[in-house]
Amino acid sequence: MAQTGFKTWSDLKEKLDYKTKNEKKEIAMKAKLTNAIVKKRKDNNIDIDELADLAKVEVTKITQMEENKYVPSFDFLMTLVVALEMEVVIK
Repeated sequence: MAQTGFKTWSDLKEKLDYKTKNEKKEIAMKAKLTNAIVKKRKDNNIDIDELADLAKVEVTKITQMEENKYVPSFDFLMTLVVALEMEVVIK
């Protein structure tokens, strides 16, 4: 995926009218996946530092993602999914 130049979900939401249908779907998928990751982390009482250690990623990236200050790539999201031993179902 090409970089969009947006840093936060809010930035993206403001510009959605200018996005293609596929880009809107991609953004929605990232948001759903992000929400599922945050829920799984919290439900399993895993703190951000522990998740960062499990996933071998920077704590700040997870923090920024959860605070809607960073729009993660699918690669980053999948790294967290694997670390949390989640399953992704494609329909």
